[in-house]
Amino acid sequence: MKIQNIYFVFSTAKAIDDVFNVVLMEELVISTVLIGLTTYNVLSKSVMASMFEFFSFVTYSISMIGLIFVYCITGDFLIRESVNVNDAYYECRWYAMSLKYRKDMMICMAQTQKPLQLTAGRFYVFSLRRFGSVMKTAMAYISLLRTVV
Repeated sequence: MKIQNIYFVFSTAKAIDDVFNVVLMEELVISTVLIGLTTYNVLSKSVMASMFEFFSFVTYSISMIGLIFVYCITGDFLIRESVNVNDAYYECRWYAMSLKYRKDMMICMAQTQKPLQLTAGRFYVFSLRRFGSVMKTAMAYISLLRTVV
């Protein structure tokens, strides 16, 4: 793969993160709060609510969890694949190539040293490990609502 193609892929991924990190931050915060609120509503009013209301809140909670899960799995895939690209550059026989190709490979290897990440607000990295922390935060909201209300 030419060095221009690699640079294009990595610069496109960074540009996407630059554009969408604020939107993803808003989505993360609002979805976490909504997961907590709707789950609290399901737990507190499941006996009194009609079946339609119950299933609509359950469906909404599941869809919010699914949305955050899709972001997290996409971010995790992006991290893993960028690490795999770095490993592939290192494992190839770049030291046996001509000087021109070695220089290009060094630039590519330097570009892939830091894995690509999908972030929210430039500080929250979407990954499967972080999905658990989102769920813990939503459950903390539920616990707080059950204690206060």
